[in-house]
Amino acid sequence: MRLLVIVYVDTDDEELERFVDRAIERVGLRVLPHVAVSWRDRTSVERELYRIKERAVSRMERHGTRAVLETAVLQLTDDQYNSVRHMVRRRVDEAAAAMLSEARMLLSRLRGARSRGAQLAERYRRLTRDVERLANAALALDTRSPMLDELIKVMEEVRIEMRRVLRR
Repeated sequence: MRLLVIVYVDTDDEELERFVDRAIERVGLRVLPHVAVSWRDRTSVERELYRIKERAVSRMERHGTRAVLETAVLQLTDDQYNSVRHMVRRRVDEAAAAMLSEARMLLSRLRGARSRGAQLAERYRRLTRDVERLANAALALDTRSPMLDELIKVMEEVRIEMRRVLRR
């Protein structure tokens, strides 16, 4: 089952809009601003959207802003999903390209003589978590790409170098 999650936000508070856009990534793979495709079950998606709404309302009360925040969760048939699959693939490719650039930079720093593994360990953990999340999303949404495959190969090299540097 695949769900299309839409969050409508009408506000002048740009920070609230950015908060909602970041939060929607906990629901699924964000393919457009305030729109995600999810592979999770409807109940857990609706529960997460409720948490997002609660946090958004709390922010609005603290900052004294007004906003309209509406959500919709639509179950997609296979034909409907196939018609938006290109957006999912494009998002996977974009995210993989950004992470690939970061992974190559991290690999370069790990291979550098002056690099200290402990200083780069947090960056490595965050990148590993993000790559794992993207790979799981691509797998669940049946959308693999050559860019993601390349990212996974480079991350294996990063993992090997990280172990080598930490042993020093």
